[in-house]
Amino acid sequence: MLVFEWLLVVTSLLYLLSDRIGQAKPEFSTRHLFLAASVLFAAHIIFEGVRWQLLPIYLALVGAALAQIRTKQFVIWLRATGYFFYSILIVIGLLLGNIFPIKAIPGPAGPYAVGTFHSELIDDSRVERYEPEFNRGVSVQVWYPVNSDAELDSHSKQTLFHELYSGEYDLVSFLFGYMKKIETNSYIDAPIANSSTFPLIIFNHGLFIMVDQSIQLMEHLASNGYIVASISHPFESLKVGLSDRGTRTFSMLYPEDVGFTNEDIDDGGIGNKIGTISGKAHSDLMEVMYPLFDSYNAAQTKEERTRIVEEAQLLGSLQVLQPLLTADNLTDFIKWRSLVRNRSTSYWVEDTQFVVDKISEIETEVAKFSEALDKLALGVIGFSYGGAATGEFCKIDARCKAGINLDGTQFGPNWNKPTIAPFLLINSDTNLRGNDYAYYPAPSNFYDIHIPNTEHPDYVDALTVFPILRLLGLSGDLEYQELADLVNDLSLAFLDEYLKTQTGRFSEQMRIKSESVLRLN
Repeated sequence: MLVFEWLLVVTSLLYLLSDRIGQAKPEFSTRHLFLAASVLFAAHIIFEGVRWQLLPIYLALVGAALAQIRTKQFVIWLRATGYFFYSILIVIGLLLGNIFPIKAIPGPAGPYAVGTFHSELIDDSRVERYEPEFNRGVSVQVWYPVNSDAELDSHSKQTLFHELYSGEYDLVSFLFGYMKKIETNSYIDAPIANSSTFPLIIFNHGLFIMVDQSIQLMEHLASNGYIVASISHPFESLKVGLSDRGTRTFSMLYPEDVGFTNEDIDDGGIGNKIGTISGKAHSDLMEVMYPLFDSYNAAQTKEERTRIVEEAQLLGSLQVLQPLLTADNLTDFIKWRSLVRNRSTSYWVEDTQFVVDKISEIETEVAKFSEALDKLALGVIGFSYGGAATGEFCKIDARCKAGINLDGTQFGPNWNKPTIAPFLLINSDTNLRGNDYAYYPAPSNFYDIHIPNTEHPDYVDALTVFPILRLLGLSGDLEYQELADLVNDLSLAFLDEYLKTQTGRFSEQMRIKSESVLRLN
């Protein structure tokens, strides 16, 4: 919590105590303490701003104000009730203020400072799947190296998760607007270091998350000599603003081009059931499912598709889905996975290809930005669903020179192709060996790593500012910052070896980390 927030809480508690014992010890002035609380409340509003987490404290102070203007003494039961609710409100506000804190983001330790800018790109060759009246547009947040001795006083720092409270004011803005007080370590429009060119890294966020979900990784790479461009995919990001159409939040509806709506199909829960199957069992199941998708989609007649589904119902490897494995449920699951999830993955790949094509033309106030790009040394990183897009991209696009999938289950029509570039797959306990069907036979420079005692949400910087996720059991036992540092070090070493040709850099980092928490599959 911020300074005035803490002072407000302390003064409010002192007010409560003094009011309880005021008659026995008149030297305690409840009115003076209430006045101090009022002044601190005003200072908090002016200098720190309102945030919804402290609403219970605001309500407690309103109640105290009403008590101050009473015309006669309250009866004892009413006073006791007031003390009780006042205390409860203060405690609730204190808890909310600390489980949704305003907390500093750890800074990078590379030789460069970090600059950033936010822009957008519109693809005139593609239609927006969710709004066919528009062309596809994406927002892009870029981080890049800045000379450490650069004059940065005139450049403000970028705030955390800024897309969530930018643009039109809505519920997302209300919930996350307090993050305007959380500064990252990136300076907006700072001059880019122009001593050399820097490898380009494209980042894809997780489904329904945001462009700067992994801010520590972005800043870590930029401070060590990389340009990182993170793509925000509209309707599948939490919130995106584009200048020609305004704000777009995430959509639970299917894109129009799949040919059906959410209400038209119902897999009976097969998708949810598969979501509970993890690790090698998941990989074995999907190794059967993907050829089924291919056969069904290649079928020319309704009769042929019916036969394929009926034969699949008899497969022993699919009996784990019983009693959900009806013909209708399986047919709808095939449609959903093939035309919704796999098609969406391909669309994200197209977004990635488009940004690689056009990033030299991106609108920015940063002079000589395009000259600093080295697109021949291209790396791609993604988390979760963005990790699937990364894997798909690095299977089909020869421009990918190194790829990293952070705990993503692989989707995509090219499920049976190996990556054509060095690839690093980092898995939590949830996803261990869950992608065997998708990447093998793997090339010699494919690394499948398991970090024990971690869960899927651990790989997002949200844990830095949302410790409630750990309280809710959505996090593993490994300390978050230890994991963040581990992912940062491994990612940097991997990219250094394959994009900057620092031979042996990754293997040495692997040796060091394997002595502590890392496991190589």
